[in-house]
Amino acid sequence: MRLQCRLFLSVLFLQIQPSLGKDGDGDDDSGDKHGHGKDGDSSSTSSSSSSSSSSSSSPSTPTTNAVTINTPPPNTVTRTATSTTTSTSQVPFSSSSHPSAQTSGSSKPTQTAITDTTLMIHFAPPPNISTCDSTTFFWTPVGPSNNISLVVTNNGASNNSVTETISTTLTKSVSTNTQLFTWFDVDVTQGWYLIQAELAAQPNTVLAKSAPFFVENGTDTSCVRPHTQPIPSPSPTPNQSSQDRSHVSSAQIIGLVIAAIAACVILSVAFLFPRWWRRALPSNRKRRLLY
Repeated sequence: MRLQCRLFLSVLFLQIQPSLGKDGDGDDDSGDKHGHGKDGDSSSTSSSSSSSSSSSSSPSTPTTNAVTINTPPPNTVTRTATSTTTSTSQVPFSSSSHPSAQTSGSSKPTQTAITDTTLMIHFAPPPNISTCDSTTFFWTPVGPSNNISLVVTNNGASNNSVTETISTTLTKSVSTNTQLFTWFDVDVTQGWYLIQAELAAQPNTVLAKSAPFFVENGTDTSCVRPHTQPIPSPSPTPNQSSQDRSHVSSAQIIGLVIAAIAACVILSVAFLFPRWWRRALPSNRKRRLLY
């Protein structure tokens, strides 16, 4: 009976030995690492199971993290690359499409009226010159080609007020593409002048003005034209007009009187002269007696 009890206890001991705690207060066994006595066996079992599950899950987690970390960067790079490629591929397409539309729309250009805003020229600063010399004016056209007239004037050339406005038309029609014009004989008096461009089709429409230049009297002034304006005669007063009328009427009266007297004299002479001539001549009887 004792042997059977010992065998039963030994078998029971062998069955209980794996679940006893090693670090606890109970008996030592190899299965308990962090338990506390007999109660710690179950806790150690649960903790070991949790630790085993955590240990089993912990290596899987870094791998998944590594996969998620390593996988997105290529995807993001490829997405940005595709976006950049699409954007760069769309830019030339859009830029090339617009000019074609413009060229198709510009096949029939509309004609606009030429004004001082659409047609402009820029004069180069003219040099100072002497009278009866020649000089050349240069300009740069800006806008469509058209015919202009060139006028040299002293109006606005100096800050001082001019007593007499002098304007000389050099040419009435010259193309803006010519870009130069030569003034062979400087025939204006000494002073400050400028050259201005006007539309030939629209006179007095000033397109541009040059910088002022000075004309001085040279050794030759024979080509200078007088630009003095005629002094207007004063208008006659009513007294002067009445006096003139009285003078005219008296002269006419005197003339009529003289003409009448002369006519009377001529008529009287024509009437009296034959009678006087007849009396002066001898009669036929006297002529016979004499011969």
